[in-house]
Amino acid sequence: MERSSTPSPLPPSLTLKTRSIEGLHILTLFAFAVAQPLYSLLGSQTGFFTANQMDGVDVLLITLTLSLGLALPLIFIRELAGLIHKQVRTGLLAGIIVILLTAIFLPLVNSLNPVIGGVPAGLLLAIALLLAGISTFLYLQKATARSLLTFLSPVVVIFPLLFICFSDATALIFEAPISKTPENTAATAGLSTPQNLPPIVMVVLDELPLASLVDAHGEIDATRFPNFARLAHEGTWYKNTYTVGASTLWAVPAIVSGQSPSDEEKHSNGELTHNLFTLFGTTHQLKNISEKHTALCPETLCKARKKKRFKRLKSSVSDLAVVYLHIITPPKWAKHLPDVSNNWGDFSWNSSKAPEVPQIHQTNPVQANISAPKTQTPKRMSIDPKTTRPGKKAVANHKRGLFQKFIRRIQPHRPGEKPTLNFMHILMPHVPYNYTPSGKHYRIGPYRYFTKWEHEQDIFFDYQRHLLQVGATDALLGDMIQRLETLGLYNDTLIIVVADHGANWSGIGEERRKLTSTNYADLIQVPLFIKAPHQTQGQTVKKPVRLLDILPTIADITRIPLDTASFDGHSMLRDDYPEITSVEVVDNQGEKRYTFATNLDITQSPSLKNKLAWFGTGDWGNVFSSGKNKPWVGQSLQNLTIIPPKESPWAFQLHSPDAYEAVELDDDFIPALIEGEVVSITGKSKSSFPKRLAISVNGVIQCTMPRIITSDGNRFLFGGLVPESSFKAGQNSIQIFSIETGSANGDEILREIRSL
Repeated sequence: MERSSTPSPLPPSLTLKTRSIEGLHILTLFAFAVAQPLYSLLGSQTGFFTANQMDGVDVLLITLTLSLGLALPLIFIRELAGLIHKQVRTGLLAGIIVILLTAIFLPLVNSLNPVIGGVPAGLLLAIALLLAGISTFLYLQKATARSLLTFLSPVVVIFPLLFICFSDATALIFEAPISKTPENTAATAGLSTPQNLPPIVMVVLDELPLASLVDAHGEIDATRFPNFARLAHEGTWYKNTYTVGASTLWAVPAIVSGQSPSDEEKHSNGELTHNLFTLFGTTHQLKNISEKHTALCPETLCKARKKKRFKRLKSSVSDLAVVYLHIITPPKWAKHLPDVSNNWGDFSWNSSKAPEVPQIHQTNPVQANISAPKTQTPKRMSIDPKTTRPGKKAVANHKRGLFQKFIRRIQPHRPGEKPTLNFMHILMPHVPYNYTPSGKHYRIGPYRYFTKWEHEQDIFFDYQRHLLQVGATDALLGDMIQRLETLGLYNDTLIIVVADHGANWSGIGEERRKLTSTNYADLIQVPLFIKAPHQTQGQTVKKPVRLLDILPTIADITRIPLDTASFDGHSMLRDDYPEITSVEVVDNQGEKRYTFATNLDITQSPSLKNKLAWFGTGDWGNVFSSGKNKPWVGQSLQNLTIIPPKESPWAFQLHSPDAYEAVELDDDFIPALIEGEVVSITGKSKSSFPKRLAISVNGVIQCTMPRIITSDGNRFLFGGLVPESSFKAGQNSIQIFSIETGSANGDEILREIRSL
């Protein structure tokens, strides 16, 4: 009898065993490829959980999703394929293993790029795929390789257990429920609740150094920042205020709680229960609280802000997907992903629809932990060729829109009702920079700002944009003051405006946000204004104070009793306020603590000296016409001798040229940041490119800027800011010129660069 050529099926028990082992291998590879990188990142960055309003149950569900929920569908699909044919199941298994191994190898290959240098992103991906393919072949052919995965399979359980039990997420998972009656409120302090309490409006700004506001004499620049100046004129300006943390996660909790930063971040609603919100939780209405990045207000007091669990989880999974792609994607391609450098959450795939949310800064832990090794030279700015005009939803949710929403929610209380406590931590004038002083935005979407000052023009460009955004912040404070006046609340309200920490524009070699022993002055000295109810006479207090002292001072003004043993700060109004000769500051990563003397003279700030030299003070026009720009800005092309474009070896192309075709002056968007690229049309190297460029709008030179060179030797990107007044309604003409030395005596001339 002839034997059948059809292969005999495996015994059912062996088939089930084989399928089970293969499924376990998929779970193991998924644990290494996806789950553990995210556990490692999130385990030390609880800011992600706070930004997404997550509680312990949410964290457990996310853990279950990462360990099983995303991998089980792969196993299920493989099983379905097995119903078609055994070879289909094997092929699909091989494909799944190749993908997971590629995800494992990619970060390793990416880490070699800074060492080797200049490896194309496609080649990095090809190397990872090659390694994954070889490893998959060994898996399919060698029992030893399969046994190795079986040996490693306990990580499927070990990784999530370590995350749950031995990371910063542990406290959130196992924290005790918060009492329905918060501790340390006025009602539980052992004394009767004071009568006639004032409304409170408190605004915590982000990344605003004192140097940005003052002139050469150390006084508020009232022309440029009239509303900050008004707070100083009608309230109390604490001129020597020092932060205790160079990051939001350390500074804002200190402001709200009056407690020094501990060795661990304290910004969840299960910690620091002695704070502004619990103190005034029974005496004030807490209907207008916006502190998304710290979440110190207990849910029992701030119920309205909590999203439903499904929405929280959906948002968190979406954010994790973006973060994960940043982990594995080659750096050159990663810049096209949604930006994660400005926030701990709310990352978006569509910048035109997304809230223009934070981060929080280049020191955002999410970004810091997925970026290239510290030995890599930080990248220069990459200009996104797209200028998007956001929809109505985006405008309502970007930073200016969020602050305006906060302002609208300030309401008077009716007779017999509790007064209101209004609190907002707003990421202004924090990066990304995209606002003019009028409040119009000139850019919505990813923005790669500088992190380390390698060239003077980098400092100039970022500092210029920062100052314009400080102007927009001042305008928002003016809107808030006007709202209080319209409601008849301004005189009766306790107003506090403070920044959590500063930033640095001191010189080449320094970093904008990294705290060091050489740049600390601009990072630790911040503005603080407190206008007490019915205060009309301004006062400047020069004694050194700390952010820790704000809450005790608020309690003193409102006559709310404090258990002083629970606070490290002191009321700045007391005669027995201690002499503060030094301040301890936690760096932006929470890894180091520095002690600095509190005898800083703001007029000696290196950043202030740069500001005065480049941008002067007073009218905003100086920001565009001071320093290197002054000889050219404001001149009409009709009055200048210009070398015609036919003699130029270069050509330029604007990014988003349609933005200048139909400008609407009454729109919130203004294309004030003019960007593009200059290309050599004669094959000349980058060494022959012009040293400086000038931009004219509608026949008038509006700015000059140094070049910003990319890695391509035959092209470079440029970007320059022009005043809003440069534009007219409808079509606008943009021209680019190179600034060259035209004669033996060093006179400069303009050479027109033709448009591509």
